[in-house]
Amino acid sequence: MDYKKWIFFRAGMITIICAALIVFGGVFVFRYFSEIKEAQQRMSQVYVITADNLKNATLTYPNPYDVSQNDTINLVDGKALIRDTDNSMPRGYTLATTAIGDLNKDGAVEGIIGLYQGYGANIIRPVIFVFSSKNGELTQIDSALPLEGTLDDAIKSLSINNGVLSVKLLVVSDADLKLPHYQQEPTVEKIVQYKLVNEKLVEQ
Repeated sequence: MDYKKWIFFRAGMITIICAALIVFGGVFVFRYFSEIKEAQQRMSQVYVITADNLKNATLTYPNPYDVSQNDTINLVDGKALIRDTDNSMPRGYTLATTAIGDLNKDGAVEGIIGLYQGYGANIIRPVIFVFSSKNGELTQIDSALPLEGTLDDAIKSLSINNGVLSVKLLVVSDADLKLPHYQQEPTVEKIVQYKLVNEKLVEQ
């Protein structure tokens, strides 16, 4: 191969290599900016959970008069009243308190609602609901009834620490349980704790 041919050969190889680098570089840059755009879109879809929007959340919970049926509860400023189609069987829901934090250690916060369910002859039960911000909207994950079977327990506070939800309650003492229902008052502090496992509240 003479000198000129060698020069043309080298120039051709350099041109091919440069073209390949430009193509692969272009693909890399395109993918890089595409991933940035997708990340920005995902971030724009994140629903920011606040105490205010928890006060106006939509909940699902069994009808206390027929647990085979679910009530859809649309809170308005922390309150809701539901009746059957014939205007009977009223049940009221009143917000007690809320908490916000990372309950399953996935880096995203959950919203917790402590709610009172009232129905019948002055029956009041505390119910706990947990929400996520999936798909850019407030989404109910699960609910729990602390100390199931007891009445008139009061939710004192909710807190999330190291992936554990602590529900601080005031409950009726054993001595006061012997009194008529209308004389019972919750005075004894009790803490019930939960973890969120596979999108289920599991009591600890």
